[in-house]
Amino acid sequence: MSVLVFAPPQPDLTAQSSEVAALINCFDRPLLAHTEDELRRCIEAADEPINGFWFVGHSGAAGIVADGKSMPVRALAQYLSTAAIEWSFFNSCESLLFIDELQKLYSHDCYAYITEITDIAAWRTARLVARNYSNVGNILQAVRSAAPAGTTPLRYFPSTIGDGQRMSQRDLDSVQELSGQIAELTKVLTGDGRYQRSGLIDNVRHLEERLTSIMEEQARQRTWLLLNSAIMTLVLIVELWLRVGA
Repeated sequence: MSVLVFAPPQPDLTAQSSEVAALINCFDRPLLAHTEDELRRCIEAADEPINGFWFVGHSGAAGIVADGKSMPVRALAQYLSTAAIEWSFFNSCESLLFIDELQKLYSHDCYAYITEITDIAAWRTARLVARNYSNVGNILQAVRSAAPAGTTPLRYFPSTIGDGQRMSQRDLDSVQELSGQIAELTKVLTGDGRYQRSGLIDNVRHLEERLTSIMEEQARQRTWLLLNSAIMTLVLIVELWLRVGA
């Protein structure tokens, strides 16, 4: 459950440092970045998949705020796509304003606020969600438990790919890779008609037929040898009888 926490310093967010500390303590393999350069380095240096992206700060229609300015949604999508992020949690006011554009650029599950939210309320929800996620390992279940309908303006925006339930981009890539492997294995087993290549199944059948033919030939040869031996024995008996009778 590796999660990349991006928390550009914001002096007016008095609970930000407390929230970040709680997140780092909750997640099994947390990564922490405060600037865009640190964000890039975390993604480049990651030696294992990063499951989630957790933003703590300010945002608006133009995107999240980092290094004192708005980071274009297109740039954020590039980072998330490079890391193959499965889900993003935006703990910032009205973060839904850029979610539609973000999901068009990189489709994945997102959790965002549809209105403004106080610093303490955002801090409280974030800690509860993080705690639940560390226990169950499922972000959707964690959010639904910590922020049931009607208690917070936090909303779930499912991936626009597939049914939007649990099929993340990484899952889709894995399915596509597995489908390719199955197709190649099918060719190995059944052959490739386009190139008139026989498959393993046909080769095994041919080998079985060949072995059966050899066994039948050996059986015929044994029968002939037995018959020949019987004839020779009979000839010897007849010769001995004729000699004795003479």
